[in-house]
Amino acid sequence: MNAFITSGAKTDHGGIVVEADHSFLIDGKAIHLEGMKHYCPKCKVMTSAISLGKGFFIVGTSTAIMAGDKTTCGATFLPNQSLAVRESGKSIGRNNAKNSTSTNNNFADVFDEQIVAVDHEGNFIPNTAYYIKSEDGQIFNGYTDSEGKTPRIITNSANDLEIWLGDDAEFMMENHKNG
Repeated sequence: MNAFITSGAKTDHGGIVVEADHSFLIDGKAIHLEGMKHYCPKCKVMTSAISLGKGFFIVGTSTAIMAGDKTTCGATFLPNQSLAVRESGKSIGRNNAKNSTSTNNNFADVFDEQIVAVDHEGNFIPNTAYYIKSEDGQIFNGYTDSEGKTPRIITNSANDLEIWLGDDAEFMMENHKNG
C-alpha cells in the first residue's frame, strides 16, 4: 500500500515537501500534488513531483502524489503518514497500444479503485462505516471488511471522490437514507 504524500514528507535525497494543496487535508496536513516543487539538497536544484499513477486521485486538476512516486531529479517520496493509503487495483480497461507512450500515459476505459481504512499506526480498521461520493454523484456506502477495505469502486471516468469514515460516514448514510 502507498501512502498519500503530505506537507512535511521527505524524499530519499533529503528534500522536504513544503508546497501542498490545503483544500485536501489528511490528518491536518495538506496533500502534495503533481507538479509542485521542493528543493533537493542532494542535487542542489528545485525539483517537481511526478505521479506514477496519473489520474488515480485528482485534487483540483492535479494528481495526488503517493509514496514511491518520483521527482524530476530522480528522488523517491517517502511516506509520512499511514491514515490515507492506496492499494494497487487491477486495470480492467483496454490497453490502446496505438496511444501508449514510454511515459505510461495510457488511461483505462474503466476506473477501478479500492479504499483501505487504516489507523495512525498503519493497522487496518475493520467494520468501520464508509460513505463515498463520486464527482458524478454516485454514492457508495457500507462497512469495511476485516482488512479495512471497501468493495472496489468502479466508474467510467476519472472522478474526485469525497470520503467519510466512522461517525461522519454514519451521519452521511443516515442523511442520505432520509433524503
